[in-house]
Amino acid sequence: MRRVRLFYPTGSWLHRLHPSTKLVVFTACILVLAVLPWRLNGPLVLLLIAGLASSRVPFAHYALIVILSLPVMVISPVLNMFWPPDPATNHVIGVFAPLGWPIYAEGLRVGVDRDLWIGGSMLVTIILLTTTDLPDLADAPTYLGLPHVVGFTFAATLRYIPEVSNFLLTLYDVQESRGVDFYTSNPIVNFARRTNILIPVLVFQLSRASRMSNAMESRGFQIRHTPTLYALRPMTGAERAWMWAVAAVTLVLLALRIYTVFVPGDYPLEFGTF
Repeated sequence: MRRVRLFYPTGSWLHRLHPSTKLVVFTACILVLAVLPWRLNGPLVLLLIAGLASSRVPFAHYALIVILSLPVMVISPVLNMFWPPDPATNHVIGVFAPLGWPIYAEGLRVGVDRDLWIGGSMLVTIILLTTTDLPDLADAPTYLGLPHVVGFTFAATLRYIPEVSNFLLTLYDVQESRGVDFYTSNPIVNFARRTNILIPVLVFQLSRASRMSNAMESRGFQIRHTPTLYALRPMTGAERAWMWAVAAVTLVLLALRIYTVFVPGDYPLEFGTF
């Protein structure tokens, strides 16, 4: 069965960075994107774009992920600027002439804020997965002191999701070769026929998980016993300093965000907005 791998080796500085450091920075970026207002998330997203470009990973390698996310990023500001959370407290900045719908500034701001969060999260995820091999990513949480089963589960999920998708597409091809039509004029029939394929996929994957569990146990994999950490190279002083600095800045921003929630006021850069 064909395997889909997002990792793309180029030897860039991001590829050479310690996987544990990248994992901490990844978590910090997700948290920061969730708590910062859009005026600060914008420059952060630009930095992530520059970081992805510096990895020298070709756009075609992750183009499908970007294309699939574009509809969501377009719909979010459009829906919010026409139907904001509270139209009574918003001011109109324009009118959509063909339908005469008012365009609300606050709704547009909410939509842009969500787009920056979704786009930034997608960018930092692509950076992590395209510059880190899955075996190293599986050992990274253990190097940070977490139970090794956490990293193993994370890496195994990323490893087998593409294979499950390929297996599902293979079943579609098999059924089409036997005369099953998934593209009839009735969308309900198409949905029902595609849904019927999910049951064999579920049964196969459950039995496959059982076989994989037995195979790992026969090779000495146990949850109670932590494997060796020598699979990863030691973290350099610069990488460790960068990791702790990013973690400290993230904690400060989280504390400020919590403060603005419980102490409302007029904060700069719309930091007090939700």
